[in-house]
Amino acid sequence: MTEVQKQFVTKVKVLKLGGVKAYRGWKELCGGYNNIGATEVDFKNFVRDIKTYIGNFDAQMFVENLIGRKDTCSSFYFDFIVDENKCLAGVFWADPICIKNYMLFGEVLSADATYRTNKYDMVFVPFTGS
Repeated sequence: MTEVQKQFVTKVKVLKLGGVKAYRGWKELCGGYNNIGATEVDFKNFVRDIKTYIGNFDAQMFVENLIGRKDTCSSFYFDFIVDENKCLAGVFWADPICIKNYMLFGEVLSADATYRTNKYDMVFVPFTGS
């Protein structure tokens, strides 16, 4: 697989598309199966390799991403908690726009805890103000 194909698979993985759908999507982008230059198995194996590489470090990678945002934007705020097993149990973050809106409009929050779509069965609660 080319580096561009690997980057494409990495990006579509965020959309919960596996190797087969990524392969079909790449086919559409490049104009046909003959133009891909890799097989469906290559795409599936690369998705497998990503999962193997990340392994149990996904929470650490997530926190490191938040640290990186804080490093590039001093007004970005985040905090997290871990449980007794040192597993990520909760995260809160607010970007500068969220913070400014809070300062302008006060303590108006809306919470929707209906999302349980991740592999850890953790609740995702986006806080939005109105």
